Amino acid sequence: MQSIIRNSISCSGITLLFFSSLFLLFVTPLSANAAQKGSYSLGFKGGTYSPGPELASDGFDSGYANEFFFNFVPIDNLSVEAGTGYFETRAEDSGNFSSDEETLRADYIILSLKGIISISRADIGLGGGVGTYYVQGEFKRSSSTQRDSDSDRSTVLAYHASVDITIHFTRRFFMTIEDRYIRGQNIERTYSVLGKEFKRSTRLDGNIIVFSLGFGF
Repeated sequence: MQSIIRNSISCSGITLLFFSSLFLLFVTPLSANAAQKGSYSLGFKGGTYSPGPELASDGFDSGYANEFFFNFVPIDNLSVEAGTGYFETRAEDSGNFSSDEETLRADYIILSLKGIISISRADIGLGGGVGTYYVQGEFKRSSSTQRDSDSDRSTVLAYHASVDITIHFTRRFFMTIEDRYIRGQNIERTYSVLGKEFKRSTRLDGNIIVFSLGFGF
């Protein structure tokens, strides 16, 4: 139930921000876009991570995603962006005699290349890139008489593709809505809980939808 409420709040917030940005696009004064050679920007992104088919089939739900980014435009309408952040996803399974919970947290560093199309106050970005994801897994098993947990780490390489729209309020201040698809290697993890060993392997994939505020220089 908490997962459903959390996902509903996140989706409602992103929807509100999307329509707010469209409104502001038409009411704010015209300002020059920032996709010009030599410009750079930085900011913070926040939103949700939704797991792909393999993780979803194992019961993992959507979770929060956060990221700090730095963007540089080496030539007009082409940007290079570096980002570091994390996202988290959780799965729960309850049986007659025990309940299991597994949490995966991915801390990552990514590098992206984006082509930019400027339309009035807005920039539309299409891009892709690669990243390294440091995944921390934690598994808990509880019964009426016992409780135990274990953790494991895995490093995963993944590529991503993204589309975003940026609204410029001024030459220096902007906001962006981004949809990013990621697909990577399998997350290998081994847990030893209550005298039993569990080996799991699931592909890292899914969508990250984030809203960001940034400042250009």
